[in-house]
Amino acid sequence: VKAGVTHDMNAAARDWANQSHQLAPALYANLPAGFPAGWEDSYARYARLVIACQIERGGVRLAQVLREALP
Repeated sequence: VKAGVTHDMNAAARDWANQSHQLAPALYANLPAGFPAGWEDSYARYARLVIACQIERGGVRLAQVLREALP
């Protein structure tokens, strides 16, 4: 049985999703009044630091999974 992320991918995916979910309220709390629903360029600019951080974390997680799965 492999240790680490690949040992229990369901738990790892749940943890990753929960981390993103915890970031969402702060982002949505600071949206400008009347902000349109859906994805907009202005939202991407507003949240770019969080988006960039989450993409970077995803890359690190993918690297960890690949290291464990492909020794």
